[in-house]
Amino acid sequence: MEPTRVLVVDDNAALAKAVQRYLAARGCDVRAAGTVADARRLLAEQAAEILFVDYSLPDGTGAEIVRWGFEEQRIGTAYCVTGVAISANVVQAMRAGCRDVLEKPFDLVARAVRPQPHRRRSRARARARDRARRRRVDVDGAHHR
Repeated sequence: MEPTRVLVVDDNAALAKAVQRYLAARGCDVRAAGTVADARRLLAEQAAEILFVDYSLPDGTGAEIVRWGFEEQRIGTAYCVTGVAISANVVQAMRAGCRDVLEKPFDLVARAVRPQPHRRRSRARARARDRARRRRVDVDGAHHR
């Protein structure tokens, strides 16, 4: 089975890289672009099943990419991501064909890419509790309190 082809378009390189790593770790074939022109070039080379596009880009809007991508049949599903969900931008993105508008920041992506220290401690505590429970089991299987 072919991996899902995803294009991430965001002028924030750090965020684009985090999303790219997150999706690649889940088996997707992910490419990234930082401008409308780069996105069009990449989509012309290879269609994307899923597009994550920032609304505000240095050379245009994400809505332009979405509109063009659907007209040229180069994208399957599009999601707009934005730091500021201004209602006019949301309407433009949805009219262009976006399935949904997601607001930055992507905490879930950041946590999935780099596990937080408290999660590691929680796992260590859970393992310690399991070991302690096992030690409390008597030879005949009875639990001691």
